[in-house]
Order: sequence, then structure tokens, then C-alpha cells
Amino acid sequence: MRYLFISTTILFYLIILADAQDLKPNVSVLATYFSSLMKDTLGVEILQKKINNLQFERQRRNGTEFLNQVSTILSSTILERVTALQNLQAEVLSSFQGQEQSWTPCCKYDMEQLRINVNYKTKVDTDNMCEIISPTSPPFIQSLSSDVLSAMKLNHQQVPDIKWQYVANEQGVMTVYPSHKIPNCTSIDPRFRPWYTETAWPKPKRFLIL
Repeated sequence: MRYLFISTTILFYLIILADAQDLKPNVSVLATYFSSLMKDTLGVEILQKKINNLQFERQRRNGTEFLNQVSTILSSTILERVTALQNLQAEVLSSFQGQEQSWTPCCKYDMEQLRINVNYKTKVDTDNMCEIISPTSPPFIQSLSSDVLSAMKLNHQQVPDIKWQYVANEQGVMTVYPSHKIPNCTSIDPRFRPWYTETAWPKPKRFLIL
């Protein structure tokens, strides 16, 4: 960007001089400058020589075999996520029949319990999950068991690409893994705004988009 600015400035200066002087010497100076810029500063010639010395091999691939390989990779990626979702679903359903456990609301989470995590690019507690509770939720809400937390942690261990995990119910309670701090108890993270609205105001919908 700096070199572009300098080049533009020089070009503007030379155009102004062209009104009072012959244009040919100025064009020559400009050409010399750009040649030096490409050769000495940007190293175009050196880079081009390295590219010219590279060895390239043409390979013919079997189209059907290649498509099968891509299909296998995509199927495996999708299947492991579906399996993770099914495992979590099973624990959630089982949780409603077993012993509940209370979880700290995300808005009241102690920042000292959180640590910067490069995977989430923010401060989180990967050992716990927290709840976001709608202001319209009933006084007595149904929370999830610790088995759900274990399933979420296992999902993240087995499929590292799985980051945030959410479970919402019709009482307007959103359980989030890992635990993190939200600004206040009425704030809504836009990442799960549709889910939050759906649970905070239970009403039949024509479509459910995940």
C-alpha cells in the first residue's frame, strides 16, 4: 500500500510537469522507477525464476474414483456430526427422566473461572455449561443433568470442529457449552437468536431451520 501511494504521487507529479516540459523524459523516469520497484523491491524476477525452476507433473485421474473419494470424506464428516448430535439428543431425553442439576446463568458467571481458549477465541470454562433464561420463563425451570455436560465434552473431544453446543426447551431455557459470560441477563447472542425466540415464545411453526 505504501509503494502504491508513492508511485501514485510520483505519477501525479510527473503529469503536472508534463504541461511545462517534454513528456518523453518524464515517461522514461517513470518507467525506470517502476522497473526498479518490480525488480529490487518486489523481487518479481527472483520469484519468477523460482517458479520457472519448479517441476510440474501432469496426472490423469479417474473421475469416478475421485468422486468416490470426495463422497467418502464428506460422508464421514457429516456422519460424525450426526452421531454427535444423536448422542447428545439421547442424553437430553434421558436427562428429563433423571435427576436434574442446576447450572449457573451465563450472565452471572464469574469471570475468574474463565480462561482464554484459542478454539473459541474468547474466555470460556470448558468444564461446565451455563444457562440463558428467558425473562418470560416460568419460576421453576427444568435443567439438564451432568450427563448432558459429559456428552457435550465428549463431542468436542472426538470432533474438535464442534465448538458451541446448545440445547433449548419450551420453557425458554438455553443451555450452552462451554460456559461463558454474557453482558447481562436480558442480552441475546445473535448466533442463537432464532432458537431463543422459538423457546421463549413456544408456538407451532411451519419451518424449523437448523
